[in-house]
Amino acid sequence: MSEPRAREQRGADTPELSYEHLNSAPPPPPPPRENGRRGVLLYSKASIYGAIFLGLNLTLLSVLLVFNADALYVGEDGLLENSATFLFFLTALLLLAIAVLGRGAPGRWLYLLGALAFLFATGEEISWGQRILGWETPHWLGAVNVKNETNLHNIEWAWGPIHRGYRMGTMLLCVATGAAYFARKSRVFGVPLPSFLLLGCFLVTYAYRPGDLVGVFPLSIVYGQHLLLLLFAAYAGFSRDRRLFTLSVLFLAVIVLEQFLLHQFNPRPAPPWEAGEYLFSIACFVYAAELFLTHRAVVEKNVRAAYRAVSQSRQ
Repeated sequence: MSEPRAREQRGADTPELSYEHLNSAPPPPPPPRENGRRGVLLYSKASIYGAIFLGLNLTLLSVLLVFNADALYVGEDGLLENSATFLFFLTALLLLAIAVLGRGAPGRWLYLLGALAFLFATGEEISWGQRILGWETPHWLGAVNVKNETNLHNIEWAWGPIHRGYRMGTMLLCVATGAAYFARKSRVFGVPLPSFLLLGCFLVTYAYRPGDLVGVFPLSIVYGQHLLLLLFAAYAGFSRDRRLFTLSVLFLAVIVLEQFLLHQFNPRPAPPWEAGEYLFSIACFVYAAELFLTHRAVVEKNVRAAYRAVSQSRQ
């Protein structure tokens, strides 16, 4: 076969090159690989940074408590309360971004409900603008509000159910994560559950919840969060999961230490609520960031599509 004919034959056998993929959007990144043995993430990048930040704050709160300087953060409109309100607002924005821009993401209605719940919590914390604008509480509301403020969570008949629901909701999330870890599931209704490291952060905040200082110290530690961590530690010991065992024992030790410090140095009959609320807001914000990073590829894709649609409409 002559050389020109051979080159022609090779050209017929060679597939044509296409450059269309160069102008198309990049494929979404693969989902994060599970680093736990039972399907739930032991940790994520967001939870690692969140746990470090929460640990630093917890250490600072403990030092202030030991040296009887916790008056710096206890009180209405204090630094911790305002910081918790700001983090609740950021949490609502992240969940709202997933609900609005995450078309195609499973469980969008749950993100929307979560965003509305945290927006409600933000409004309640600032008394729906009363603490900023300074208006007077209506007489009919002030008569039943224990703090004479324009909010619902301080109404006499609503105080108990709201706070019990708040505590039980957090514990339900922790129990659901624990059950999913054993059942090899990482999602509920399409929503990713928090990583185990973040689960421990939620459990640590229970040390600062009202009602956790009932009885003598050795007996007062028998609560759901301790039993859940003991269950995880026992399972990790039998299954030889060193990382899970280490995290379980570490969080259990932190909770017991915090409750011991509160028993020894807290001059009040209950823990400082503002500290627990602030630590809880950190855990909520980190969980929302964890969820947002999970759906970031979908959100970015929809934002680019919306931008292209707006650009074409202007032309």
